[in-house]
Amino acid sequence: MSNPDQPEVRISQGVLRGRKKTSILGQTYYSFLGIPYAKPPVGHLRFRAPRPPSNWFGIRDASREGDVSRQLYPHPSQAGHSLIGSEDCLYLNVFTPSVPVKNAETNILKPVMVWFYYGAFAYGNGNPDFYGPDYLLEKDVIVVTFNYRVGPIGFLSLNIKEAPGNAGMKDQVAMLRWVKKEIQHFGGDPNNITLFGESSGGASVHLHMISPLSRGLFNKAILQSATAYCGWAFAPMKVLYERTLRLANQLGCVSQDPNEILEFLRKHPVDKLVWAQHEIVADAEKASAQYFMFLPTIESHHSLDEPFLTEDPRTLIRSGNFYKVPTMCGFTEKEGLFNLFTTSKRFIELLVNGFEDYLPQRMFRWIDSISRDSPCYEKIRRRYFDGLESKLAKSTIHHAEFPTLEKFFTEVCFKYPIMAAAIDMHKYMTPEIPIYTYYFTFAGALGWNNRRANFPVDKSVVAHGDELGYLFHISVLKKPKLSPDAPEFKTIERMTQFWTNFAKRGNPNPDTISPLFPCVWRPMSEDGNFRALKIDEKLEELDSIEVFDFWHPIDVFLEN
Repeated sequence: MSNPDQPEVRISQGVLRGRKKTSILGQTYYSFLGIPYAKPPVGHLRFRAPRPPSNWFGIRDASREGDVSRQLYPHPSQAGHSLIGSEDCLYLNVFTPSVPVKNAETNILKPVMVWFYYGAFAYGNGNPDFYGPDYLLEKDVIVVTFNYRVGPIGFLSLNIKEAPGNAGMKDQVAMLRWVKKEIQHFGGDPNNITLFGESSGGASVHLHMISPLSRGLFNKAILQSATAYCGWAFAPMKVLYERTLRLANQLGCVSQDPNEILEFLRKHPVDKLVWAQHEIVADAEKASAQYFMFLPTIESHHSLDEPFLTEDPRTLIRSGNFYKVPTMCGFTEKEGLFNLFTTSKRFIELLVNGFEDYLPQRMFRWIDSISRDSPCYEKIRRRYFDGLESKLAKSTIHHAEFPTLEKFFTEVCFKYPIMAAAIDMHKYMTPEIPIYTYYFTFAGALGWNNRRANFPVDKSVVAHGDELGYLFHISVLKKPKLSPDAPEFKTIERMTQFWTNFAKRGNPNPDTISPLFPCVWRPMSEDGNFRALKIDEKLEELDSIEVFDFWHPIDVFLEN
């Protein structure tokens, strides 16, 4: 007879034994951790697409998470980082409010929410100490988190059949195929799956809307603080190939033959690859805080495995060649603050004196540079760089002296690429397939950055990732003391209702207007004008956001 505190679930691979748990809100839920969704990508499978997982005999203990991808932690720009994780990292976790009763006719399948973590495709993980599902499970959904290959083992490319790139994205596809096939055994609805992610996780979700490999594997998408239009979320193949050659050379490979380089890199210990990716960062890349070398890319058609992406994301979106599902997307108030604090004085100097060359790298990938004779040049210079030369003349600088640079990083690296992607997708959507956009500006004590000891941010600032503290219980960060009537709890209720309502039915709004939800969150209008819900202590609809009005005409001008 099974133990109710250790529920068992049979899936295609075998039987899993999970654990009964209690959330920080006092709710009972069930967790199944460390479930393999693919074979370990080691040996000859390094840099290749994952293979289906093996079966097991007996009962598999699902009480512990699987390893995270081998990586440096924390962020490589911070002191004290060390190696964690393993190359054997393709594991997922399932959290459910209830376990289906065998042979019961009353089992109602629950909506499924699959979380994609942040980390610039170089670090991070989906384990519950970072992303505790407690708040979301209160709303009667199933939450899935997972790990995938990051850094060089996930995104290195030699542009050959055996190492085409995008291995980490193909891990994600394998995970989605597993969820589609197996989630019903946990009480989840395989026909009601929502993908949601933040930063590189949001860009990943957007890439799944574009990749032919992911079509039909999910039903809704939430893109938090990123899309595939963000310049930092994607690398051209020639750039990725050059970085791979740099990596091999750093490790002692003198060959220029891609097949010989592949054999060399497969034989090297994974730890050396992970360390070397940070040792090959060029001076110009260090200056711009561009620590992350290996990213999603466009593959050649001659890959041994199914290619994840064979055309530029913007080209595919603008031609209507993407998976059209109800979508939510948005950003926080000061997304670029982290970029500013990790940027050197040298890069600020390079940027002030040559932003026309930087913009194509981070934003307009389809042009080489912006001419100083262009009418756009002076508009951009006045908006972000006017008067900064005198500040740079000082022997030491304080990042707080450069608010227009924070504005530059926020608008160029995050806000405008997100809005532009939403506008482009909306042209091909219908009222039945809406796009909802948000602007998160609530400066509360549960914000991600307020709780990080090494992030020198003003408590009133809402930066990249701050909304995560109102969707997840983040046990690895210090927990502030809050009164029962603190606005943070109201924000948790709003955020979790919005996100789970959208997952359930493609509409974030509750059934009725109330003091907590005093206005209706309307989708983007049929005429294509940008519209967003401002999420703060007070909810407010915005008919336009000024950054879009500034950048969209420039975007159109430069493209033509």
